[in-house]
Amino acid sequence: MDALQLAARHKVATQSKADIVSMRLEDGEKLEIEGNNLDVIYTAGHTDDSYSSAVPHRVFTGDTLLIRGTGRTDFQNGDARVQHESIFNRLLKLPDATPSPSRPTVGLAQVEVA
Repeated sequence: MDALQLAARHKVATQSKADIVSMRLEDGEKLEIEGNNLDVIYTAGHTDDSYSSAVPHRVFTGDTLLIRGTGRTDFQNGDARVQHESIFNRLLKLPDATPSPSRPTVGLAQVEVA
């Protein structure tokens, strides 16, 4: 299929200041993509409109939580304290969910949380 034939939809956080969007996402929403259901989780800190998404046994953390680190908080309205809260009070409290950061480090594909 030609890329121009795809019906692209732009889904962003309600906190985003972007104005060209198809849908705004809220914390706690369910998002269906090609038959897969994802739980939308607001995980601010890297930016003020960062979100993660969870499926059974896995959470996709975007740039909030990386392998051996976290996303920067010194631009795009980031806040290190808010990011800490998102990681320790949201992401790491999800039952039986292995974090999957957006950018793997060479040789590492997932985070092991003790």
